[in-house]
Amino acid sequence: MDVLLLGIDGAFRRFLRDCIGPSGVPKVQFSSHSLKGDRVPEVMRWDLVFLDGKVSAHPQLADAIKKNQIEGLKIVLTEKGDLRPAIDFWGTTIYSYLLKPVERELLRLVWRNARERIQLRRKLSHVDNEREKLRAIVLEHQEAFRDMFVSHLEMQELNQKKTTFLARTAHELGTPLTALQGYLDLLANRKTGPVNELQLQLLKRSLDSCRRLSQLASSLMDLSALDGIEGHLQLELGDIQECISGAVSELSQAVEAKGLDLKIHTVPGIPPIRFDPNRMHEVFANLLENSCKFTAPGGSIRIYCEPYSWERRAVQEMIESPKERRGRTAPGGCNSVRVVVEDTGVGISSESLQDIFEEYTREIKESGSGKGFGLGLAIARQIVLAHQGKIWADSKAQQGSFFTVLIPTTL
Repeated sequence: MDVLLLGIDGAFRRFLRDCIGPSGVPKVQFSSHSLKGDRVPEVMRWDLVFLDGKVSAHPQLADAIKKNQIEGLKIVLTEKGDLRPAIDFWGTTIYSYLLKPVERELLRLVWRNARERIQLRRKLSHVDNEREKLRAIVLEHQEAFRDMFVSHLEMQELNQKKTTFLARTAHELGTPLTALQGYLDLLANRKTGPVNELQLQLLKRSLDSCRRLSQLASSLMDLSALDGIEGHLQLELGDIQECISGAVSELSQAVEAKGLDLKIHTVPGIPPIRFDPNRMHEVFANLLENSCKFTAPGGSIRIYCEPYSWERRAVQEMIESPKERRGRTAPGGCNSVRVVVEDTGVGISSESLQDIFEEYTREIKESGSGKGFGLGLAIARQIVLAHQGKIWADSKAQQGSFFTVLIPTTL
């Protein structure tokens, strides 16, 4: 603790040290300042300032004290007859007054109270500093949040522009591709005249390329249409197993052509659920097409469909009572249907599992069957999310893949 003795003689300094006691003196730094020349101390910040009543006769010093330019708790030593004038002169800038000759016990009491007040002030100062640091952190976080929010809005705008561009591009591609495919069909089927074998091979390759471009245009249209699809699903109460069977029938020729063993395993008692049959048909068709494409001839594909208890806590479920939540649960305690598509294909590396549902992502690059535009799984994810469901993949390279779809029974 730093103590300034302003105009105080050596006798009081020794008396003060004696009152503080040997244990307290080492913790106190005393400094004396003479009243000669009316000079203001070079150091202006103190914990405690003892000043003689005669300081009032020194205008420069007195003014610095009254304006609190010399900081610290101030204690005035004055004669009894000068107490009232001293109070009138110094006003509220003084912490305490001590009458000369100073009583030992009174000085100890004033010292102890002043020290406690100084300690409290330091703690409050520390709290203020910490509060200012926290305030700075909060302001910094608010600024970062504003920047993130602005970036989010900009990303939404860019995404909307991208969606519009994809829709327009796909639409513009559709008409000429349809016409081109028709003309190539006419030529390949010799409707316009004879063609030789080389010409026929070139026409078939051109038709394959044209069909792939038509498929790309169709996928782009689907992807753009799925933006904001949540409010445009054609929901109806139906059998999810029939939807899966329809997708299997659609790909039966491709499965037979590769000699794949495809089987569906279902569990009795799956209740009808509300879903969009056409959109969910796309999901299962895309998953089966992927499995068929990346599974070697003679491999197997298994589809499992079963009731499932999905422990998820949506905001609505958090605010509902237990009775209301029980009322939303399907019979048998299951609140969703789980569909798993398992294959014995080439599998997916662990570092690519998080990206395969992104647009234009294809894991298989070296396989001769790995043709596609990387849109099928992105479309499947959009549709499943629109149903408030979940889709993910588990796989290891060269060990096959598992694609899991969860669809809630209540929408």
